[in-house]
Amino acid sequence: MCQLVQLESGTSYVKVWGYWDTNSGTFYVGTGHPQNPGSTRFYAGGTTTSPTLTLG
Repeated sequence: MCQLVQLESGTSYVKVWGYWDTNSGTFYVGTGHPQNPGSTRFYAGGTTTSPTLTLG
């Protein structure tokens, strides 16, 4: 599942959390630092025990 979130001007960082289906738990993916909140995309990948967050 993917979610698009609009960032307000002046946003300096975004914390990304993931969810898994088996027990509705969450896990921390990473913190992204957008350079242009209007057009920045972050991509989450990896696994729940070794997640990655990249700027796209």
